[in-house]
Amino acid sequence: MFTDTNTYSDLTGRYGFTVVEVRMSPDNSTAYILWDAFPERHDAAERELNQRVSRLRRSLAHALKSRHVPRLEFRRDAPSSEELAVEEALQRLQNEP
Repeated sequence: MFTDTNTYSDLTGRYGFTVVEVRMSPDNSTAYILWDAFPERHDAAERELNQRVSRLRRSLAHALKSRHVPRLEFRRDAPSSEELAVEEALQRLQNEP
């Protein structure tokens, strides 16, 4: 997805950015990109993505050699409440004597 190596290097190096999953809308008009980054850098990574979305879309159009490129919608991959509960339970077990 990231054909612009400078963008990819910036995002991964500065923010620990990782694409977790890409889902397409039923009509293929929108690509939902689930992403994650270093916890303390989520907000900065999100701002950077929003600033670069047009450039990323142009880069994707060039790579696909297509004029019809989906709208890119970045969504942070947040853990579910069940995942958080399991993580907390594991932490409690680890802290027990």
